[in-house]
Amino acid sequence: MKDLNKVLKLLKKNKARDPLGLSNELFKEGVIGENLKESLVILINRMKETKKLPELAYLANITSIWKGKGEKANLDNDRGVFTLTVLRMILDKPIYNEEYSTIDENMSDSNAGARKQRSCRNHSFIVNGVLYDKKVNKREDIDLLIYDVAKCFDEVWPDDTVNVLYDLGVRNENLCLLYEGMKKSYILIKSPSGETERSEVENLVAQGSTWGPLSTSASIDTIGKDAQESVENCYL
Repeated sequence: MKDLNKVLKLLKKNKARDPLGLSNELFKEGVIGENLKESLVILINRMKETKKLPELAYLANITSIWKGKGEKANLDNDRGVFTLTVLRMILDKPIYNEEYSTIDENMSDSNAGARKQRSCRNHSFIVNGVLYDKKVNKREDIDLLIYDVAKCFDEVWPDDTVNVLYDLGVRNENLCLLYEGMKKSYILIKSPSGETERSEVENLVAQGSTWGPLSTSASIDTIGKDAQESVENCYL
């Protein structure tokens, strides 16, 4: 119950309703009842015991939003924003809180994405440090390569992502639940012409999920780790 209360406090207000039509405010203190909270605790514990998610946890709506550049009629210029059920967010967050420190401790310094107390400032600091060292010590010319993965969430492969999380130390029932959550999604897309029918999509890392950003960051981090281990083209 203590873990659940911590999660409920973190639910943000004034967010879009979920695929079931529920808002975060219904689960905030002062609105949610003790019986519902007890039911959620039972559900989370049962989920951890059986390594299964309830079917409604797989529901997701996608809203297509123009990025602000390029032709509006070209879907490549849109960003798909996922809205998952509030229940799914509540189920995922305790697991995230349990495993975050283990994952973060075992990632390299090459990736700041989805990590606490890190941002693009970390990268700026490193780049400026390299340039300063080059100038002061009059080193030979160097090349700095900065990568941005196009349509990153379209490229992420759940099987690979789960293996990466295993290598980072997630080796309990939580890993099974994470994989279960990526195996399928029942998706409905909101478009200017209306809503589509809900369809099942397999093997998907949902962009708006609790685990989406960190698991993707961990997957991308393997590039930096390979560079550090091989000490090839790596500036230390």
